[in-house]
Formats: sequence, structure tokens, C-alpha cells
Amino acid sequence: MVTVGPNNPGTAYNTSLSGGTNWVNLGALFTSNDTRGSVQSLTGATTNYATANNFGFSIPSGARINGILVEWEKGWTGFGSARDNQVRILKNGSIGNQDKAVVGFFAGADAYVSYGGATDLWNETWTPAQIGSTGFGALLSGTFPGNATIRLDHVRITVYYDLGVNMKTSTKYW
Repeated sequence: MVTVGPNNPGTAYNTSLSGGTNWVNLGALFTSNDTRGSVQSLTGATTNYATANNFGFSIPSGARINGILVEWEKGWTGFGSARDNQVRILKNGSIGNQDKAVVGFFAGADAYVSYGGATDLWNETWTPAQIGSTGFGALLSGTFPGNATIRLDHVRITVYYDLGVNMKTSTKYW
């Protein structure tokens, strides 16, 4: 199996979620540098999606995609707490159907949380062109069981793939 990444996004923005609150400073997602995108809200509120795409992957056209690992570096501050509302993949610019939100609260200090993995396709089928397109990425929405500020410092994606069959030697690599 071949691994490419982790790659950083080239674009980050808000994507509307019914009744959601907008993130500010989503340009902070490009690198892990303690400059954070954030949302401050009251108990019971949810955020819009923090959307990151344009990861710049280049995978050979004959490769078979085996898995996608998305890592969000996140934390919270305040008197309450914060947790995932929805965590999804972006495919061809559309929000994927599988929600990978983790049950439990964010750590107070920034920490990477992993979603997916080396054999997890997020309930999708993938081509190398789809992974390499600007419409490939990840989305995260948070919720507030208590008054808090959710912080996002970085998002990165790693893709796992096999090269398939070598047509010259008919050697199967997967």
C-alpha cells in the first residue's frame, strides 16, 4: 500500500448547515500554527460546516483508493464544552453521506482527532481524479452542550492506495 500525505488544504470556508453559526478565520486551517478558526456560541447551538478542500493530491490514474484519513486539530475554551455535530467528507464538491462525528467532548487544548483510516472509504467509491480535484475535502460542524468557543487550528488528509496491476509483467499489487 502507498501513502500520500498528510496534505494541507488550499481553501477553507463556511458551508451552511440549517440554523448553524458561521466560523471566523478559517484561513487558519492551512497549517498547525496556533492561529485558529473559531465559533463562540451558547448552549444547544450548532455551527455551520468548516469546509476545507483543494488538498493538491496527485495519485496515478490506475491506482485503487483504499482509505482516507482526515485529522482535525481542535479544542475549546469557555465555561461549557464542545463536541462534534457532524464530520463528513467532500466528494466532487458535494457533502458525503457518512457522518463520522466522535461521541464525547473536545479536549480543552488543541489536539488532533482522527476520522477514517487506511481502509476506510467513508462509504464512497473513489477515483484518483476525484481525490486530486479541488472538490475533494473535509467538513466539520460542532455543537455546544455548554457555553464555549470551538477552535480549529488545522486539518490534514492522508490517502492510502494500491497501484493495481502492472500491465507489462501482469503482477498484481493488490
